[in-house]
Amino acid sequence: MIGIDRGTAETVLHIIRANPSWRLLNIKETVFLEMGAEVSLSKIKRAKSIVMRRIYESCKGEYAKVFHYQAEILRTNLGSTVAVCLDPEYDFPVFQRIYVCFDACKKGFIAGCRKVIGVDGCFFKGACNGELICALGRDPNNQIYPIAWAVVEKETEDSWTWFFGLLQKDLNIPIGGKGWVIISNQQIVCSMQLLNIFQNVNIGCAQGTFMQIGGRHT
Repeated sequence: MIGIDRGTAETVLHIIRANPSWRLLNIKETVFLEMGAEVSLSKIKRAKSIVMRRIYESCKGEYAKVFHYQAEILRTNLGSTVAVCLDPEYDFPVFQRIYVCFDACKKGFIAGCRKVIGVDGCFFKGACNGELICALGRDPNNQIYPIAWAVVEKETEDSWTWFFGLLQKDLNIPIGGKGWVIISNQQIVCSMQLLNIFQNVNIGCAQGTFMQIGGRHT
């Protein structure tokens, strides 16, 4: 039986960091298999508490650098778009959203790709909450072409409106979106916002992701 201290927490750090949503029993079994040590659930719980506290503290430090990240992209990738929003609910700086579209990506898409965009989103798992949303295209070789991505607090009408407004400006999509096609999965909020922003866009709703059906559009 090993004692639970910061040294033990360091030993199992990689397990918990990689699988923060694991149940205590799963962590206990993995520790036994990898370390050959039988550790009680109470000790695993304490170790996880130490590790998760460090992860949260580390995340705070990383979010504090978001404006440095924005400035560095704009300095090294002239013409790129990087928008950072703070949460208006607080009277001190709290990160809410970031949108990134590299200049090379938007120029390459406009110059060499069809006016077909796939949009999708996924939730973060782990210490950080929020959702990653992205816009993708297909290049002439039928490969996935990244256009823009954003991290938002959650998938809402407001966050999708914000994302599509920035995307519309970056890709020079005309008001109404005539001549463009946007494909998404069955995200009701997303579809509603597409209809509100791009009234003349052809909207496709797919059961899977854009990548799964992209090859069918020739």
